[in-house]
Amino acid sequence: MLQNLRSLEARNNLLENLPKSFVMLSKLRTINLSGNRFMHMPHVIFQLKAVRSLYMGGNLIETVPNAIGTMLSLDVLYLGGNRLHEVPATIGRLHNLTVLSLCDNQLETIPTTIADLQSLRTLALHSNLLRVGLLAYSFLRTFLFVIYYSSH
Repeated sequence: MLQNLRSLEARNNLLENLPKSFVMLSKLRTINLSGNRFMHMPHVIFQLKAVRSLYMGGNLIETVPNAIGTMLSLDVLYLGGNRLHEVPATIGRLHNLTVLSLCDNQLETIPTTIADLQSLRTLALHSNLLRVGLLAYSFLRTFLFVIYYSSH
């Protein structure tokens, strides 16, 4: 019955995981799971190849799985307000990504593969533990808008 669902707004609940049957929602384009209690990104999300916008901010996520690199249709990825310590290099495979928000986490570095995101126009990195010297500004000049303030 929900197989034709295009957008799911399930923010600000107490969700900790998604059922395996979630994979049946293969036409989803937008998923908003912000403000829940996810400690991990549910693996079933990586099977949904049509997803273009994924919002998982304000959860308890500490790591992003390498499988994020399989979500080739993503153009918006919001992971702000989690507990991320690192982002995998596979994020560089998301060539359609235009907006990437990693703000309000515990990142000390970002993968150099972010330079491979040729469509990226907005990169939010504020409120992390980044040091300006660690950012490779040579690749940042292609972005339309970089948000980098209040970091370490």
